[in-house]
Amino acid sequence: MTIKKSISIGNFSLALYLFLVLHSCTTLPENPYTNPNNVLISLIVPDTAQYPVYSLDTTVIGIVTILHPLIDSVTLAIGNRDSVFTSFSDTIAVKFVFQDSAGISIIAKAYCKRNVIKTCEIKLHVKKNRLAPPNTVRAQPLSDTSITLYWNKASVAEKYRVYRSLSATGTFSLVKIVADTLYTDIALNDSTAYYYKISSMDSLNRESEMSVPYPATTFAISLSTWDQMIWDKDKWEQ
Repeated sequence: MTIKKSISIGNFSLALYLFLVLHSCTTLPENPYTNPNNVLISLIVPDTAQYPVYSLDTTVIGIVTILHPLIDSVTLAIGNRDSVFTSFSDTIAVKFVFQDSAGISIIAKAYCKRNVIKTCEIKLHVKKNRLAPPNTVRAQPLSDTSITLYWNKASVAEKYRVYRSLSATGTFSLVKIVADTLYTDIALNDSTAYYYKISSMDSLNRESEMSVPYPATTFAISLSTWDQMIWDKDKWEQ
C-alpha cells in the first residue's frame, strides 16, 4: 500500500510539472506597444522666461502623446475652458487667447484602452496685456464746432479707436479709427462738453482697454462781423 501511494503522488507531481512547463512555453509576454499603461502624454508650452505670454496674445499649446493608437480621446483643460479631441496623431497644436494675468493650470488627460487614464499638468504664467491705451491725451477745442485730440504713441499700437460721449460715465460710441496720434472731431454743437476715450489696436486688430475719459468743451458760437453790425444797429435803434 505504501509503495502504490508513493507512485500515485509521484505521477501527480510529474503531471503538474509538465503542465507548468507547457503553460510557460505557450504564454508570451505582452507586446509593450499594445499595453495602454505604456502611453505617455506631455505638454509643450512657451518658455515664459525667454518668451513671455501676454493676455490677449495667441499662444500655441502642444500636446505630445506616445502610442496614440491606444488613446480613445484627449481632453485639455485651461482654466475653466475644456477641449476634447477624438481624432489626432502624436502631436496636437491648440491655439488659445488668454484673458487672465496670473498662473493658469493646464491639464491634459489621455483616456486609453482598458480604462487607463494618463495625466499631465503644468502651470503657465500669463502677464498683463502689453497693449495699453495712450496714457497722455490732450483734448482742446478749436472752435464752436470742433475739438482736437492728440496723444503719445502707445507701445506696439498700430491704430487707435476714438470714442465719444456726452457724459464721463455715459455710453461711449466709436467715432473714428485712426493710424495717427492726432484727431480732430468736427460738426459738434457749440458750448457743449464732450468726453473722449481712446484705445490702442495692434497689427492683429486686437484692442486694449479704453483710456480714462478726457473732457473738452466747444467754444460759444461767435458772431461774424456782419452779424455783429446788425446786432449793434438793432440795439442802437431801440
